[in-house]
Amino acid sequence: MNQKPIFDFSFPHEYEVDLAEELPGSGQNVIYHPGASTTGGKDGMLLRFMPLGAQEWLGCFAFGHSSYRFSGIFTTPNPHHACVISSGTAYWVNAKNQLDCSILKFAPVLDTRVLSEGKLLLMSDFVSIALVDVDGVVWRSPRLCWTSSASRTSRTE
Repeated sequence: MNQKPIFDFSFPHEYEVDLAEELPGSGQNVIYHPGASTTGGKDGMLLRFMPLGAQEWLGCFAFGHSSYRFSGIFTTPNPHHACVISSGTAYWVNAKNQLDCSILKFAPVLDTRVLSEGKLLLMSDFVSIALVDVDGVVWRSPRLCWTSSASRTSRTE
């Protein structure tokens, strides 16, 4: 990962999270997502979660495609969940339960903005936008633009 991830802790949350510099030498388990494996997984962003009232844990969140460089850690309207974006792949993570993690059905994420008054995250991909609330993706726009050269040619004829 060439670019440093964005950290945005705008929403109230009951955990701390930061980048882990390297795999632990102490034998501490690492949870690899997707899949919640402790025996190994794909290369990804390594994060240390420190939830209030629960044990600290390390999670490795598999990178999306190498050309999608957007990565970030965002608090969410749900104080127990974080949104981790690892090279375009978005994970919905329960900070208190290292096994409770799912991939958001919106990819590749190219940008994310906090809409604090509406208690939403706004995400964009190449052709649409999505809104994320306390439960994950709640709305996705229809296609906002066309990207193929064929569609541009047909409009000019």
